[in-house]
Amino acid sequence: MNTVITEVICRCDEDLLEQLVQLEKTAFPARMVYTEGTQYYRKCLEDDSNINVVMRDKNGEVIGYVVAIPQSKVFEDLHRYDTEMKNDPERLYVDTIQTMPGKRQAFGILKLLYAMIEEAGRRGLNKFSMHARKYNGLSNIILKVFPTTVCLRTIKNWYDYGEPFDYIEGTYTGKRR
Repeated sequence: MNTVITEVICRCDEDLLEQLVQLEKTAFPARMVYTEGTQYYRKCLEDDSNINVVMRDKNGEVIGYVVAIPQSKVFEDLHRYDTEMKNDPERLYVDTIQTMPGKRQAFGILKLLYAMIEEAGRRGLNKFSMHARKYNGLSNIILKVFPTTVCLRTIKNWYDYGEPFDYIEGTYTGKRR
């Protein structure tokens, strides 16, 4: 995993779509895989207000992906599952983050998030939120690594996935723990 690169993606092509769909199937349990994955990723990649970052291995294969969407664009859908969530047009919502499972998965997640945050800063944005899995430790990683994050609440069955997720909000100031 030492020879990985991250890239902000501003295009959509069929090869990339297929790699993202396959990555999702490897990264998540079946209950969390989008039934219309190609449509979901196409929509994410074609919207210029989103931040899409991929991580590639030394062979150029996609081994990680994160998409941050303006929270105001996903609020209506998410509010049904988290009624305490606020509509914040200045906040990015990390809608999905996934990496190829392996020994250094946390490294990949952080590399993706730092690339996403750097791009957000270039766009004049510094607030983000996410519903982070507790089961795989993602929530704890985010809370430990980003000094300005806070877990506001735990949702016992987020998005009907059958497991708890923490709702986390944070700002990015450029400081790393």
